[in-house]
Amino acid sequence: MTRPNSLTLLNTRPRHQAQALNALLQQHGFQVLNCPALRIVPLPLPSSAIKDWAQFDKVFFISQNSVRYLIEQWQLIKGCNPVFNHPQTGYAIGQATYKAMRLQQWPVQPMMPGKAFITESLLERPELQDLKSQKCLIIKGESGREDLANGLRQAGAGVTEWDLYQRQPMPLCDDAWEVFEKTRYPVVLATSLGSIEALQQALSDKKNSQAWLILQPLIVFSDRIKAQLQHQGWQGSIYVVAEQSNQGILSAMQQIQQEDSA
Repeated sequence: MTRPNSLTLLNTRPRHQAQALNALLQQHGFQVLNCPALRIVPLPLPSSAIKDWAQFDKVFFISQNSVRYLIEQWQLIKGCNPVFNHPQTGYAIGQATYKAMRLQQWPVQPMMPGKAFITESLLERPELQDLKSQKCLIIKGESGREDLANGLRQAGAGVTEWDLYQRQPMPLCDDAWEVFEKTRYPVVLATSLGSIEALQQALSDKKNSQAWLILQPLIVFSDRIKAQLQHQGWQGSIYVVAEQSNQGILSAMQQIQQEDSA
């Protein structure tokens, strides 16, 4: 049951990724408004992907979408899911990505104890320090960060990148936004820098709304996003999730609720 003074989250995730989070938050008494800032559009596999797959020693998945669209594109061509051949090993950025890979029974490496599922922590793994003669594949979205690729190359690896989806800005969710601006305890979710930038762009003809937005509490997925947004002038409190998952977002909402109630 929704509490009368509960927080309202503006869920900027792509529509197909929003439902599970919405249900979880509503079960815990929070209100949620869908406002997808980006939509995810699949891209085809490289023409030599099926032939090249077996040559890679290590395969890195940047997101849950990387897993989803590799499977979809592979099935279109082969009629089955991709199979890891021993000793191929998989790695995940983000806990949701890790869980998606485990669901496929792929040989994905768990994160080291006390470390987050982020690029910087991944590159600290002992087996990724000397990658001479190793071939690494990164499955990602178009125009993503190059930190992982650069780190693997510095360790001596040959790196190939497959862009299997692109993010496209969505028009403003006018109805949801109108309600959101009137809520008593608004909170914004930004799982990527691109999502909050797309939302700000969608508000480009609403200058008052743009100015109001940067005053609001914000939940983000990394210290890097927090630092960049603070540098760009975000004035509201910014909360970094303890883990990149729906549970992590719920925990951040509960933290904000506790602070507001103190």
